[in-house]
Amino acid sequence: MAEAAFALSGQAAGYSTGSRETEIGREAFLAEAEATLRKVQESCQGLVQSSDPEQVGTLLRHVHTYKSLMSFVGTEPPVRLATPIEEFLSAVWRGQMPLNSDNIRLISQGVSLLLATHASTIRGLPSPRNEAYLGALQLALARVRRSAPGPEPQKPAASSEAEAPPPLPLLRRGANPDLAEMDALCANLSRLLQRLSDISCTQ
Repeated sequence: MAEAAFALSGQAAGYSTGSRETEIGREAFLAEAEATLRKVQESCQGLVQSSDPEQVGTLLRHVHTYKSLMSFVGTEPPVRLATPIEEFLSAVWRGQMPLNSDNIRLISQGVSLLLATHASTIRGLPSPRNEAYLGALQLALARVRRSAPGPEPQKPAASSEAEAPPPLPLLRRGANPDLAEMDALCANLSRLLQRLSDISCTQ
């Protein structure tokens, strides 16, 4: 029954369900995404109540993880909305924008829209209108880009394996957000699920 419900929600969300192994993999990603979305909501509530800058970092990490998981599931509306929210949070986290009441209100509004968009997408319903909100985000981010300094000169590429940078470490609990680190972990998990699916198909 649960697998059938997931298959229906997958078709409503706009992706094909494919093999049973693929469905199980997507189901795992979706379950993890929904657990992460609850953490997004909790972190946002903590930020609204405390205005603690550390909550911005925690919220940024959860939004990025949620976006990565939903991109593997194959649902576009939540990913499209999470992307500018993540960029806005990153600008606040880096000190490019102040953590004031206006920006906290924008963050809270974005999280509310993200929750509603996720629920609508999974049920196969139209996403809530968010043009005005996205316009406000883009306006704020445009001001940040105009005031940002020019790019730093690029370092020359490593000429050998000995000079290459070390592999990304495992994600450290409580560490500051390292988005490249989380991308690598999600990509490794995706490759592992694909290998398990390939092995199952050959048996």
